Amino acid sequence: MALNKIDLVGPGEARDLGSVLTAPAVPISALTGQGIDALEGAILETVLSGQVTASDLPVVSNPRHKERLSQALDHVEAALAAARSGLTADLVAIDLTAAVYVLGQVTGQTASDDLLESIFSRFCIGK
Repeated sequence: MALNKIDLVGPGEARDLGSVLTAPAVPISALTGQGIDALEGAILETVLSGQVTASDLPVVSNPRHKERLSQALDHVEAALAAARSGLTADLVAIDLTAAVYVLGQVTGQTASDDLLESIFSRFCIGK
């Protein structure tokens, strides 16, 4: 763990804060560069020691993407259930098409009006 902004506190204060953390912390200052070499060394030591392992599960950090992926999975599961129950291919395709559309919202290949409104509401254009 990196304990940033140590340039804003006295030497004893950074050490005191590090003592209450549950994980080992390397005090750094992104502004001045102080402690960056120690942080790089700690990262390298952690990786080479085998303490860090890659997960087989994908990581999705964007809440909107996570929601869309969950919706796509729901559509795929519904299509699979429809196919297993003997429904016709055109009925199965409805859920598959919906899954592709929702995945397109993650990749940027499709965009609903609500999505575009959400994205552009965060920008201040022309002021």
